[in-house]
Amino acid sequence: MIETFNEQISYLCWMITAFSQEELFEPGHRQWASSTPSAWPVWKWIHVNTVAPFTSFRMKIRRWKREMARRDVIE
Repeated sequence: MIETFNEQISYLCWMITAFSQEELFEPGHRQWASSTPSAWPVWKWIHVNTVAPFTSFRMKIRRWKREMARRDVIE
């Protein structure tokens, strides 16, 4: 699993470096990235699909830990 993770990280890094500065940071340079009404630039899509899920995941883990701690106190 770690090997697959490292391969995906390498692919993501390669993909990011393959974009020009304009393609990465300016909206409207990639048709698939303009599918939202705000026409996000590519960097925003990368962020939403890689980093952003982990911020909500972290909150879910904290909530789960609190619930487990409450159950231990009640029981």
